[in-house]
Amino acid sequence: MRIPLSVRNFYSGRKVVFADFFIQIPSMRVARAHSAVVDSGSPFTSISTRDAIDFGLPIKHTQGEEITQLAGFKFYSHFLTATFVFRDAEQKPFRFTGQKVRVLIPTKLDKPTLREVQDIPSLIGTDFIEDNRLTFVYNPSTLTAYFERAEPEPLILTPTNQSGTTS
Repeated sequence: MRIPLSVRNFYSGRKVVFADFFIQIPSMRVARAHSAVVDSGSPFTSISTRDAIDFGLPIKHTQGEEITQLAGFKFYSHFLTATFVFRDAEQKPFRFTGQKVRVLIPTKLDKPTLREVQDIPSLIGTDFIEDNRLTFVYNPSTLTAYFERAEPEPLILTPTNQSGTTS
């Protein structure tokens, strides 16, 4: 199974790998198309502050279980369970259910801080890649990128004789 990813320009003008998928967060009544940067240097998958606001998640009164530092800012990490639905190369949906994702909420919610964190994107981190046994492939010279997961080998039963040994 291969899930194509897109390579697009980012704020810095450099090419960055994006994953486009449908996200469902039942506890917050969120179900929508979403895009996140695939970051093989990030240990966690996260929803940015900008995207949390777009999703209608309550950020004013939410303090997370731990504090995370990212791009020079401190964030509360509020954990949610989500389902990610990707399309494979044949456009068939492929679900990853029960994914733990952290919502990044700045420890300071003043207007200047919210403006400054607007450019921090949502991320697909190594936790998602490892937990779902995916291989992340990115070739910058051809601008191709994808997730891949080997299909499980079919179980082949061998005939047995009367004594229970295989022939």
